[in-house]
Amino acid sequence: MDYGKLAYLNMQDVNKRLSSLEKSSQVVSQSWSVNKTLNASIDNVYSFDIRFFGSDKVTIIGKMRFLSTQNTTADIIIKLNGLVCYVEKIEFLQGEREHFFFFCAHGQVSNVLEVLIQNYKGVLISYDLIISGGNVTGYEQDINLELINRQAKNTVGCKTGNKICCYISSDNLFDFGSNPIVLGEGQDFSICKGFDNTDKTALAVIGDDKVLRFCVLGSFIQEIAQNVLSAALMPIAIGYLIVYIKDNNACYRIVYPTYQVSSEVKISLPDGMYESVRAVFDAPYPMFLFKSIEGKIYLKTDNAVLVSERISYINLSSSPING
Repeated sequence: MDYGKLAYLNMQDVNKRLSSLEKSSQVVSQSWSVNKTLNASIDNVYSFDIRFFGSDKVTIIGKMRFLSTQNTTADIIIKLNGLVCYVEKIEFLQGEREHFFFFCAHGQVSNVLEVLIQNYKGVLISYDLIISGGNVTGYEQDINLELINRQAKNTVGCKTGNKICCYISSDNLFDFGSNPIVLGEGQDFSICKGFDNTDKTALAVIGDDKVLRFCVLGSFIQEIAQNVLSAALMPIAIGYLIVYIKDNNACYRIVYPTYQVSSEVKISLPDGMYESVRAVFDAPYPMFLFKSIEGKIYLKTDNAVLVSERISYINLSSSPING
């Protein structure tokens, strides 16, 4: 046997394999990191969503920091685009604990990562995520800052961590260093003035359980819809109009002066995945802005009109439309 020739042929085969591997690995791979401080109090259930763009395969590395006042447990369930990718039951001793997780999965062009914490009482202090893969890019969720114009009691609503807060001013000078009025906790919110009394304030809140609830401050709370991602609220002649994104559908319901709630009605929008809705306050008739995860903004009145191809977030206060 000619061992020299055999070694030469084997070397040629190895070089071909290495060349093939080098060509196949020339894929744009990058990472996107998310770091959030929440200090969210959890009473049994809490969830949060991360949305990002990517390609076929992604690797997700995460860390969550908890604070428990007693020995307890929690069930962690993580889904990518609705499919369960990670499940674990973890135990906590009293005090702080960090929980790390890691998994690989097949993604798609637009991805939704959902982290669900169940059967736990304590505090989720923060989370850190690194998502790696071909052409992975992400974005921050909308900053929600809302203003109610009133002659003697202007009100700004905002989120601080997981708390929904408001500041009141009689001269449009707001002291954001002062202690705010805390209206509650949740993942998204919307406020507006009363439809029949502008001194009243109405509030729509999406809780950590993704349930959308409505109330006029000082009155009782009503459940509007479940599994809601974002919501917007505005006064109309016959009550309050609540528009929301649920299961990637845009819907609305009306709360009447008797506090009866209408049936749910779907809103027609171009195909896509939508992440937020905001009301255009002080407009001559109901107007809402819908943002897709691709960054497209649609102004919805009777028909959806594309007003921007790409934008990082909607930051609306009181924005009348003239003309």
